[in-house]
Amino acid sequence: MRENSSIQINKIKYSEKAEKITIDFSRNIDGHRADYTGTFDEQAAPEFYTALQVLRNPVLNILQFKFEDFKDRITPYGVNYRYAKDGTMSAIISSKLAVGNTEIAINTPMRSCPTEDIVDDTSEQYFDDPTVAALWELETQARKYLDGKRAQMSLFGSDGSESIADEREKDPFEEDEDVPSGMPKMDNIAAFPTAAHS
Repeated sequence: MRENSSIQINKIKYSEKAEKITIDFSRNIDGHRADYTGTFDEQAAPEFYTALQVLRNPVLNILQFKFEDFKDRITPYGVNYRYAKDGTMSAIISSKLAVGNTEIAINTPMRSCPTEDIVDDTSEQYFDDPTVAALWELETQARKYLDGKRAQMSLFGSDGSESIADEREKDPFEEDEDVPSGMPKMDNIAAFPTAAHS
């Protein structure tokens, strides 16, 4: 999890066929964690899709697929993020593999970002530096998507004053009758308060 942030991105999924983006994220509210899932049909900025596609090479490397044989058959579509108590990120990358006239979903094993006390960061349980950078870039793009800046408008405020990026105290999901009509359209957003978490 990013330091000094009350928002934690847990899962990102893009459905090209349905043209929908789903983001699971958590927000720390008064020392307790509230979990949310949002499904959106508004297109993200190009950088979001680029960040997903950059994960193609890491997937090929982790699964030990030959680049020339599989580079046009692998399409990353999502990432599940996990965070240790010290903030160290681990992740599973989900992709579609073209097989004949169909596609099958495949996942990488969960790997972690190496930390400073790791002696051998070339171990198969750790991501290499380019993959770490690519995963954080996708996480950043998901934050920007939630913030609504692709449409020059915050998801949680028309003037940007209460956006995720600003990390204000107000809970952006509390009831508000003045939500701007131009806010990014959400097919579904559900909140799952988990007061037991802290």
